[in-house]
Amino acid sequence: IEFSKKRRSLQTTVMVLDGRALQIASDGSMTIKELFNATVRMVDMKDGSAQFSLFEIVDNDLSSERVLKDAELVGDVLASWQEAQKAGEGSSFQIVFKRRDWASANADKGIGMGSGPVGGPGQVVESNDNVYKELTLSQLIYNVINERFPVTEQDVLYLTALHIFMLWGACDPNKDVVAQVVAEIERFIPKSFASQYTPGEWKNKIQEAYQQVAARSLDNAKQLYLAHLKKWPYFGTIIFHAKQTLSLNLPKDLWLGFSRDAVNVFVPNKKEPVATYPFTQIANWGPSNASFFIMTGSFMQPQKYVFQSKQATDMSELLHLYINRLLQKKQ
Repeated sequence: IEFSKKRRSLQTTVMVLDGRALQIASDGSMTIKELFNATVRMVDMKDGSAQFSLFEIVDNDLSSERVLKDAELVGDVLASWQEAQKAGEGSSFQIVFKRRDWASANADKGIGMGSGPVGGPGQVVESNDNVYKELTLSQLIYNVINERFPVTEQDVLYLTALHIFMLWGACDPNKDVVAQVVAEIERFIPKSFASQYTPGEWKNKIQEAYQQVAARSLDNAKQLYLAHLKKWPYFGTIIFHAKQTLSLNLPKDLWLGFSRDAVNVFVPNKKEPVATYPFTQIANWGPSNASFFIMTGSFMQPQKYVFQSKQATDMSELLHLYINRLLQKKQ
């Protein structure tokens, strides 16, 4: 396919997690880096864009998500989608602008929203740019709904009530708003929770939760949402869904969480890890086919852990980024 070499003008759609779909003029020879820069200009982010990337997502399956490389050509990406569709390997394809690097959030458990920058040598400083903060909040809401953040039923109800306030402000929960939320429950409630109650039961629970929300304004609702998430000691951890079968001490289905100084293994939707591997104890790591491995322990007594995931390459590159930053900080 020579699609990438054609100078044909086209519109490439980039999804933003605040709900926008940006139409960006491009051609087959435009690079992902150029598309990224155009996206940053369109969202008007003045600072902090280095912590964001463009991601490819197939059929809304986050386990298929991959970071697009700067040197890739937009035309080649689009052509690969056409080939995948013909082969029956996907029907819906998206390029999404979202945050990739969360190390600074993990460092101080803050993402802005009134907090100042923190950091030091070898550490990314959290941006005070308003667009950066708003898109980070949008992504946190997205992560909660798409099960990339551990929550209890009580968390879900409280956060959903705050989300409603952010969208509609102070309103009568007995009227159409909560009914609309229940009708589109997958937009508000994590999938593993949505099936636990009937629509009528969810409506009653959400109405009750909304009536207890103490938000005074839109900004206050955002602050309350963030404050609740930041109670998690591992706030800022990037969650990947994975599987493993080699270790009897780890769950077969698990969340692999990458923080600024460790890899943690979680039972899905549980807030405390069942295993933690500090970067200082990781001797080697890397992707292999559809799996990611880490090697811990000493040269004489190594311990290898293998995790199956389509996102193995992204895991490896993220760990490389974080460990390099930690080494720079110590120099």
